[in-house]
Amino acid sequence: MLNIKFGDAKPLTDIISHKVILNKDTASECSVELALRYSTEGTERVYAFTNGGYNPDLGTHVTGFRSAWTSKINQLAREHELLKMNDENLEGTIIRRGLCLVLSIKMSERPMFAEQTKLKLTSPSARGYVSQAVGTMTIPKKDLEAIVNKILLEKKAEEAAQRKRDAIKAISAGGKNINVLKEVSEKFSDATSKTGERELFIVEGETNRNCPYSFYH
Repeated sequence: MLNIKFGDAKPLTDIISHKVILNKDTASECSVELALRYSTEGTERVYAFTNGGYNPDLGTHVTGFRSAWTSKINQLAREHELLKMNDENLEGTIIRRGLCLVLSIKMSERPMFAEQTKLKLTSPSARGYVSQAVGTMTIPKKDLEAIVNKILLEKKAEEAAQRKRDAIKAISAGGKNINVLKEVSEKFSDATSKTGERELFIVEGETNRNCPYSFYH
């Protein structure tokens, strides 16, 4: 099914699949099966099922996946030194960009839904089952690197865009012309001074740029 749902999107990773049976041979037995793949796109697509029925409005099983997947990616990124120990954790929304997921659970206990139409699963236990399942997953290193590198590039672009928005807001508040900021690069840094004075250095080349920057910082 994942191949059908993935469609013609350009793949970033191979297919990563996992299946586990939790609480086997008990009244709370639950089978969790999932398959996922990342594309180079920025849209998250999730297809969730409970006991064979499709849940278009998702539910607690998807909530469990999202929370556990965020923790998993951050944990592995640090273990493989793709993130430095002092770096902030990656946010779930950006981690899931480009993700196409098919998630299916089969519960022995009677599942609960938001409505009789069973569009959204509300069973609290489903979140825990899926979270446990994700915790036992293995992600190939090359796929992990591809996922994290994509996230870091998008994060860097977002931060640069935010700096530009902040600069535009600051200049607009001061009555300055904001047209000069249309092509602001992320290489520009805010000026700071203990005395209130400012100096502008115009240099050529990346190496020369670092000299005054290092001296004043």
